[in-house]
Order: sequence, then C-alpha cells, then structure tokens
Amino acid sequence: MMFKRASHHSKKIILSLLIVSFLSWKFLPNLNRSGQTLHQVIKTSDYIGYDNRHTLKQVLTTSGNTSDNSRHILNQDSTSSGNTSGNTSGNNRHTLNQVITSTGNTSENTSGNSRHTLNQVLTSSGYKRYDRRPHMVMGILSVPQNNIFREASRNTWIKTLNKLKNYLPFRITYKFLLDEATKNTLEENNIHQDILFLNITDRGRAFKFGKKLYTWIKYIHQHYPDVLLGAKLDDDAYLCVPQIFERLYNVKSDNLYYGLKHGTGKKVSISVRIDEYFVVIGKTLITRISNRSYCPSKNCSNGTLIDTNNGGTSLGAWLAEYTDIDFQSDNGRMIQHFPWLNRKSIKSNLCEKKVVIHKISVDGMLKLQNYNENNTLASKVSSIVSVTGISFTGKVLNNTFASKISSIGSVTGISFTGKVVRTLPATLEKNNMELAYHDSFTLCDNWAVVTTIFPPTKAIHFISKLSDWCLVIVADVITPQQDNFVKNITEGNKKKIKYLSVKEQQILYPMLSSVIPFRHFGRKNIGYIYAIQHKAKVIWDFDDDNEGMVDLSDFKSAKYSTNCREMDTNLFNPYPYFVQPHIRVWPRGFPLQNIKDENTFPDVCEIDKPINIGVIQSLANGQADVDAIYRFTHDFPFNFTAERNIVLPKNKYAPFNAQATMWFPQAFMYMALPLSVNGRVSDIWRSYIADFFFHKTGLSLVFTKPYVNHQRTAHKIIADFNGELSLYEKSLQFVDLLSNSSFNSMKEVYESLYQRNFIDNKDLSFIIAWTKTFLYITQKK
Repeated sequence: MMFKRASHHSKKIILSLLIVSFLSWKFLPNLNRSGQTLHQVIKTSDYIGYDNRHTLKQVLTTSGNTSDNSRHILNQDSTSSGNTSGNTSGNNRHTLNQVITSTGNTSENTSGNSRHTLNQVLTSSGYKRYDRRPHMVMGILSVPQNNIFREASRNTWIKTLNKLKNYLPFRITYKFLLDEATKNTLEENNIHQDILFLNITDRGRAFKFGKKLYTWIKYIHQHYPDVLLGAKLDDDAYLCVPQIFERLYNVKSDNLYYGLKHGTGKKVSISVRIDEYFVVIGKTLITRISNRSYCPSKNCSNGTLIDTNNGGTSLGAWLAEYTDIDFQSDNGRMIQHFPWLNRKSIKSNLCEKKVVIHKISVDGMLKLQNYNENNTLASKVSSIVSVTGISFTGKVLNNTFASKISSIGSVTGISFTGKVVRTLPATLEKNNMELAYHDSFTLCDNWAVVTTIFPPTKAIHFISKLSDWCLVIVADVITPQQDNFVKNITEGNKKKIKYLSVKEQQILYPMLSSVIPFRHFGRKNIGYIYAIQHKAKVIWDFDDDNEGMVDLSDFKSAKYSTNCREMDTNLFNPYPYFVQPHIRVWPRGFPLQNIKDENTFPDVCEIDKPINIGVIQSLANGQADVDAIYRFTHDFPFNFTAERNIVLPKNKYAPFNAQATMWFPQAFMYMALPLSVNGRVSDIWRSYIADFFFHKTGLSLVFTKPYVNHQRTAHKIIADFNGELSLYEKSLQFVDLLSNSSFNSMKEVYESLYQRNFIDNKDLSFIIAWTKTFLYITQKK
C-alpha cells in the first residue's frame, strides 16, 4: 500500500532527474568530464522545496586548475553598451537549480540571458511542502581588506538569520559583493561560499558605486527570477533579526523602495532618495532597471542610467522618471551613526526600537548581537510562515524559542562533521585594559566556588560551615543582593565567605569581566580567578544544588584502578564501574554513538605507582549527572553503589562536570568554561579540553564514589534536552579532533574549535582574557 502511494511521486522524481541531467549536459558543454567532478553543494534546509541558494560546484580535481569554479563571478566589463551577459562565470559556469522537491535537493539553472529555470512547482498536484514564502536577495558591499567586518556579520546577524531561516517570513539569499577576487578572498569563499565577485576594476571611495549597484541589480534579475525584494547594504551595517524582516513583510510590494530617506517630498529624485547603506527595491523596479542601459557618467542620453559615483543618488536618479514608486521611508527605525557605534555606546534595547544600525564597529556588532539574542530576539519572532503545512497562528513565541534553535539538522538528516567551515576573524583581543587588582580579603589554601541566582541553598550552607574552607559566591545581576544573601549564612564562618558582587568583578578583573555576559553560567570563571589569586591550593567547583564535598583525607592512602589492557576506542565511560552490572548508564556529554560500546568500560586493574591528580570528580547520588535522553528513557533517580577510584586511561576521553569537582593547582589553567554554548554544554567542552592537557602534562583525572547528594533545582527535562543538543550532535567529533591534534595552548584549541563551529567568536575573546589574567595573577610577585 505504501509503495502504491509513493509511485506517483517516484515517477515525478525520475522525470525530474532526467530533465536535470539533460540540462546539465546541455548548458555545461565545455566541462572536461574526464578530468573534473561535479559537487552539488546542497545545504538541505528544514523545509524541502524551492531554494535559490544551492549551486552546482565544479571541482577541478585532476587538472590542478586553481580558479575555483565554485566562485560566483559576474563579468560585466561591457557595461557602457548596457548589455551584460549575466553569466556567473564568464563562460559556462552556470548555476543549476534542480527543484526536485520530492527528494529535497534544490538548485537552479540561470545561464545568462537564456534563464533556463527548472522550477517544478508541485502545488497543483497537492505537494504541501513547497516553500511559498516570498524570496528576498541581499547583497552586502565590501572590499577585500574588510574581512573583519564580513566575519563579524557572519557571526552576528547572519548567524541569527541562518538559525531562524525556516521561521522568517521570507526565504532569504545573501552574498557579499567584492569588486574582484584576491588570493585571500578566494580562500575565504572556499570556506564560506557566500561571496560574489563582480569583476569590476573601478576602485576608490565613492567611485562608480552606481555601476556596482547596477551590476548587482542586474545579477538579481538574471539569476533569481522568483525574487520579490532585492537589497543592497554596507558591510558595517547590523540588521536586527528577525525585526527587520517583520518590518519588510509588512511593507512588501512589487514597487517597493525602502530605507533611510534623504530629502523632503514624496517624489523620488537624485536628492530625495533612500540611503545606499541599506536599500530595498521590489521586483518591478529590479526588472525596469535591468532592462535599461548603464552609462558610466552623468552626461548620458535620455533613458540611460547615469552614475553619480554614489549608489544612493544614482538609484534615486534612475527611479525619478517613474510615478508608481512605493516610496517607504523608515527613518525612525534606522540609525546612521557618526562616529561609529562602539561597544560602550550600544544599549541593550537598541534592537527593540531599531531594525538597521549603520556605522557600527566590530565590537559593537558583537555586543549588540549578545543583547539581541538574550533579551529581545525570541520575543520578537513573528510573521512566521510554517514550512510543515501548519498555518501561522500570529502568536508570539515564548522567550526561549529562538535561543534553542539548533543547527543539528534533525529534519534534514545532515550530520555535523567537525571539519573547518570558517576562517579566524581578525584579533579580538582587548587592548589597553587592566588585567587584575587585589583586594584585602583573606588568603586561603582551600577555596569553594559557586555562582547562583537563588538565596543560600543547602549546598552553600554546608560549605559555609567548613572552618578550613573559604567560599566565593560569584554574583550575577539577578542574584539576591549581598546584604540579604550573606545574612542568611552561618554566623561563625562569615569572615571566610566572599560575596563577589558584579561591581567588584568589573573592578577587580576589567578585561575578563568585560567579555563574560551577564545571566550566564560563565560568570563562574571570575570566581576561579579570584580563588587562584587568593592563593588557592585546591578548588572545590560545585553547583548550588549539590550538597557535600570530596573528603581529601580519603585520598592520602587511596588505591586507584584503570584499564588493564589496550582499548580499541578513544572514549572511556566511568559510570558502569559504580553501578550493578545489569545497569547501563553514561555521563552527560558522553557520545551517544558509543553508549552501547563495551570497549568504553573495559576491565580495570589496580595501579601500582603514584599518580599526579589534576581533578577528582565526585559522582552524585539522587539526581546523577546524566543527559536528558537518559532521564526520558530510564527510571530515575538512582544511586551509585560501588566505592572505588577510577583513573581515566592514558589518551582516552571522558566528560566530567562543574557540579562536584576538586581541582588542584597544576590543573587550574584548564578551568575555563566556554561562554558561547549552553550551560549544559560548557562544562563538558571544558572537561574534554582538560582531558587533552592532562594527557599532555601527565595529570590524572579520578572518578570517585558519590560525596554529594544532588537535589536538582527546578528543571524541565525537555529544556535540558534542548540545551544539550550540541552534545548529542558534536561530542564525538569534539573528541576525535582532540585525539588527533597536538595543540600547545588553550588559545590554539579554542581557535580550532571556532573554525569547526563548536564555539563562537565570543570565546576567542574570552580565552585571550582568561589566559592573560591567569598568567598575570599567577606570575606576579
């Protein structure tokens, strides 16, 4: 029965493939098929349907040709005649849009003026998953040396755009527009596949910008025949996503002319026009401009498109003859700022009031992105067109929605590879900032570090009663105020309890504090630095809902065990050694692909030589630290029953947490918690990095019996699941990367992780600040 139902669509798929094969052969006649391979770069999205973004990449694998044919190059040197070929490669590097909606592969053939478009719109046959959203194409004008702005855009508003691509009211394509290709920009495009080389030789500030704008509009017309809106913006403009697309959806029209208005009056002219830093035009205007001839100066015959050297005034002159322009100025929602907006002048609610900000610095982009993600993004997601056939409800999504959207590919079936996908941005180091100051608080050998947003918990009360321990509570902006917090803690030991307020964090550690966001688990990093600066010889890293502490006296004469034989895996699962044999259990962060692999928990034997401990991980009874998948599928809670000390085998990897771990001085450097990932991921990434350096420096990680009872604060398991998505998708690749690398510093590790999309650029700034601050306080006499 299922086969019969599928047969109708199968016939369509086969027919589509035959047509595509014919067109591929017909319109790529000069392709040397004996020495070249075809690589269809198909980034399948969560919806399956028509999408211009996918192209055909000709990989010249055997000829050694260094001109990467995946580049989009527009050859329009003969612009004075007004006749442009529109061929994206000069000769025959045509893109192919195979809209084979039943298979999920999408591509397009628009070979110059012939515009052969294979758009199999299956709506008439009742195909429900065809994407009916209007198409918007954006070009971001840049220059080769502005790679720092391109990378900042990719890591801020474009990142959000990609996360929300299936929930925005438009189907969006973007390209960075560069005059010509250079070696560096070719390498950049080989990674990102998002640069269009206009092949224009005119250089200079405010010189032939009209020509560049015309070239881009012509390209849109020739290669995206389904487009509704075309846009051009500058690379130092920040788009508030999704706010800008909500606004455009409300004003969209075929004749739209939208942006920041100059001049007064309703009639478009060279002086009454939209600023070119962000200008949007409808498909009717795109067609009109593309069908006219371009003139490279102001002295041209009637009907041709003059060039004022500025894109904005040129476009105003081109549109002046039309009386049906939908002229939409939005000055109240846009900022064109002089001097450039920097980090200090960015306000947290900027994207609640504005949709486009121009003349914004790179660090301003990064800060605004943090605000937009954390404060306004989720609540602003609206005007969503469902791609599953479910009608848009008009309801505002809950505040956690946008931040939980993951690139896991759960609908597309695409697996995370862990391969290099982006280049490093220009230096994100904070210059001219002080590293650390010292206060007069007590120096202690033993320190406990916690961050919390709650009043003192049982776990905090327990630590506060230990007379030979100092405790630092790292406050966040929503932590109860110091007076209310400290007055509820045991009287006898208050001199050894440090409430580290937000203001003190900023004063004592300016650089480190500036890169760590508020309302974030990563504030705990400042507590580690505080304890280290105050002469810690051991640090108990715990959560506010883990009551208890490792008893160090138990380890003065302890016995340790590790693997007896070589292991045919780079992973180690410590949990089975502490439960009954019939119980299958794994720690949070352990790669799901290996949870059934018995090689990850081999027989162990007692170690007959001393070990140099870096970290002791206490297991937890009550609510053990397992992932949401385990909680959904097993009876819970449970207790560990065995009492033993298991040492991580050499060159093997096991996750450990920031909930109940004892750290020793040689390991302090590796306590840094990444900032750009969810808190359920941060300590796991830290643990794998620490594993790597422990193996490199001869330190040992010990898993021991439960010394703590974990009574979790309010948690929703589904929220934990969402927070742990990166663990499910990326942990195995994370371990494989470390297992096959020879890093010499934390900075090298973080840079490699950034290039492979394990972390984001805020962690590049963080690890620089962490390393500098750590070295300063540990080496300063």
